[in-house]
Amino acid sequence: MAGVDDRILVREAGPTDTEALAALAERSFRQAWAAYNDPADMDAYCAANFRPQSVRADLDRHDVSVLLAEADGELAGYLRRQSGPAPVCVDARSPVEISRVYVLQPWHGRGPAQALMREALAGSAQAGHDLAWLAVWQRAAQALTFYRKCGFVVVGTTTFRLGSDTQDDFVMQRRL
Repeated sequence: MAGVDDRILVREAGPTDTEALAALAERSFRQAWAAYNDPADMDAYCAANFRPQSVRADLDRHDVSVLLAEADGELAGYLRRQSGPAPVCVDARSPVEISRVYVLQPWHGRGPAQALMREALAGSAQAGHDLAWLAVWQRAAQALTFYRKCGFVVVGTTTFRLGSDTQDDFVMQRRL
């Protein structure tokens, strides 16, 4: 499916994308958060979540799908979504979690994030989900602005563990 323009393509990741997705996931996560977090906490989180084995195990789950954004023929970003239970503050019959919405810095503001979110929300609605929810760091101003533009509203709070650091997140939701 075409994204914001003909240079952006959104597609579902498969097993052959494991290595590239692992590299993209770690690189984009570090670009987003390394300046705000202890290097040891970043290393611990990345080692636990972005090794090719961890990424492949995630891709093999029936309740998880990962969308990739390709821009000018290169991977520019990705989005992970997962069916299943949601926090109690989320009011839905069939929720889907949107997580790990990351775009490499050269592509910020140029369409891949919007294309990923548009495809994720449309696909989730087609699959019968009535609501999308996500958790976002309370200090992530750029992400909060993006999610609000996508129609998400804050409905609660939760915590996120990055290595040894417990961080405060907002829980946001959007009807589909």
